[in-house]
Amino acid sequence: PDDRLGADAAATYGSNETKRAFVRLNAGSESGLGGYVSYAYGSTDKYKGNGTQDQHMINAKAVMPVGEGRVTGWFSWSDRREQDYQDMSLDMLSRLGYGWDNLYPDYDLAVLLADIGNNRGDTGAPVSNLAAGTIYPGNVKSADDGYYDASGLRKDMVASLGFDTPLGDTAKFALKGYYHRNRGKGLWATPYVPSPTGAPISIRTTEYEIDRYGLFGSVDFTVAFNEISVGGWWEHNEFNQARRFYSLESRTEPGHNFRRHPKNPFATQWEFDFTTETLSYFVSDRIDLGMVKINLGWKGFRVTNEAEAVVQASFPEGRIKAQDWFQPHAGLVFELSPGAEVFAGYSQATVAYASATTTGPFSTNQAGFDAIKTSLKPESSETFEAGLRFNNARFNGVLGVYLVNFNDRLLSAAAGPSIIGSPSILQNVGSVRSVGLEAAVDWRLSDAITLFASYSYTDATYRNDVFNVSGDPLAAIKGKTVVDSPKHMARGEVSYDYDGAFFRFGANYMSKRYFTYTNDRSVGSRVIVDASLGYRFTEQTEFQLNVNNLFDKQYVSTVGSGGFGNSGDRQTLLVG
Repeated sequence: PDDRLGADAAATYGSNETKRAFVRLNAGSESGLGGYVSYAYGSTDKYKGNGTQDQHMINAKAVMPVGEGRVTGWFSWSDRREQDYQDMSLDMLSRLGYGWDNLYPDYDLAVLLADIGNNRGDTGAPVSNLAAGTIYPGNVKSADDGYYDASGLRKDMVASLGFDTPLGDTAKFALKGYYHRNRGKGLWATPYVPSPTGAPISIRTTEYEIDRYGLFGSVDFTVAFNEISVGGWWEHNEFNQARRFYSLESRTEPGHNFRRHPKNPFATQWEFDFTTETLSYFVSDRIDLGMVKINLGWKGFRVTNEAEAVVQASFPEGRIKAQDWFQPHAGLVFELSPGAEVFAGYSQATVAYASATTTGPFSTNQAGFDAIKTSLKPESSETFEAGLRFNNARFNGVLGVYLVNFNDRLLSAAAGPSIIGSPSILQNVGSVRSVGLEAAVDWRLSDAITLFASYSYTDATYRNDVFNVSGDPLAAIKGKTVVDSPKHMARGEVSYDYDGAFFRFGANYMSKRYFTYTNDRSVGSRVIVDASLGYRFTEQTEFQLNVNNLFDKQYVSTVGSGGFGNSGDRQTLLVG
């Protein structure tokens, strides 16, 4: 918090009923005692289709001196409700257009598509209305082309309390405890499961509850030209995940707003409790030799994941552990002159397994889990980087190159023919190599005008074909480009800021991205132009107008929203 009594406020209004308000009240003193509380609200209508996305957020912080140290408390709360966009495929974009979306509030059309899907046998649900026929209207070809609605509902609360204090003249101690509570649901109006009321659609949810708490601690001290830091982290995480179904009111009225949490499910398909215990530590040493600075250190962890069924389905119960007590890193900075330096670095990192039925080792069945729990390896990576940084009063720039070797990639694959019910098994399927270059410059032409440009090149490829545990080939992807990995990205911007008036005009480019592992499907490159202008009346007051996507470019912003496949088109694209 600031060492003064004061308030800050900001407000935004824009197209699609975009609204944002922010207010912060601050109370502080020169003695160090102080705090603040802030509230933010943001809301926008979806830019296509119908629906709203909004969020309320409260943050607060308090600091109190205690002797030579201080106690710090922090609190954050948020409530987010977002009606989702329809996942698209290349075929859907061609047939239905970039403006196509979920059907809300057209419930009659959603019921019709579900009835037709039932009559055709597309959904596997019983015939629900013979009068609807078997021909989809217009350019619609599937019940999956348009769902009635979908949404994500999340409530978060995080609180922490910490203490830090100097230990003599050359050391410092810090300890912080925290608690995080998170409740959420992902809602989908599914045409595959009818409601008991006779509606051919129901609400399918993936629900979760998170309660986690833990401690961070560290000791920093200086010995000669060494700045040493030693610390650790412990966390206990309890995670409940469930798949449930809720009824809609009737064939003519949905009776439910997807911005609200549904109640009274008519079925629970599965429910699991997951417990994750994390214990980690780190050691680092920053060595200052004047023109040469060296960073050395390592970290390590042990993460234990355990699953227990509340409502059993095909998912497994059991326990699995990932452990790597030595993950080193090293960095070097050499000063060539007061305005230029070269740098180099190396790091190794290991990733723990996820605790969930929807991803990771618990997303298979019991036979699949039992087959991997003692032999599976956690994903890991090695990163090498080097570059040059330079700066002066008018010019700042950086040029860097890197190599990342990503090992023991995890992928779910069937252990045998699916027709006989072979389990899907998570397995290590090889490695990925990424080689790249990044460059950025910031050039101040005058006191008012600044130019900025950046460019990155990435060559990320799979290093192995994929086989199942029996050795049968699944995907020939060796040498293929990693999904959602554009080779080229660039950005340019010109800005003006003088005597209160300011504006910015910029463009960013992204090359094509693949969304299949075999690289037979991709979305094209795109250029997006943004602009802003405004006037600064005082240091505390300004007005600004922003325009994103100035020329209203139609493009695919996200690939992989519905996962990635080996080949062929897929409903996994979101339109920008």
